[in-house]
Amino acid sequence: MNPTSSGNPSGNPGTSATDRTVLLSLAPAERIDRLGAYLRERYERITGREGPADPDEPLFLESLQATEFQLTVESEMGTAPSLTELVGAPTLRELTALVETRLLEPEAAGGSAVVEISADEGARFEPFGLTDVQHAYWLGRSGLFELG
Repeated sequence: MNPTSSGNPSGNPGTSATDRTVLLSLAPAERIDRLGAYLRERYERITGREGPADPDEPLFLESLQATEFQLTVESEMGTAPSLTELVGAPTLRELTALVETRLLEPEAAGGSAVVEISADEGARFEPFGLTDVQHAYWLGRSGLFELG
């Protein structure tokens, strides 16, 4: 769903699409209410469960749900909590405050920071170390361990 669309995509009364620009123009109390309704609707859509009635009750997201939630909020709002923050079972109130804080940060207005990656052509064919997982696979296949 596009955050700039109008209407009620969830079918729930009082929940409507939320636009970042509109949110930033609202008074703080109204912004919190709208943002909370938006995050609750996204939680319900992604998990298939009703959001908690108490905003101080933890939201439980499995890892894939947390990833989808983060990507959805990031694409619609330009900012989102980290996966660590989402998997840590925040409450709706904490999540709303976190997203609001990030929306109000000056660097959030320009969207996510772009990371530049450049090739080191001089070291293109130089050896490099294995990751921990690669090292574990390599040792497991070596026959040094009974069960691999």
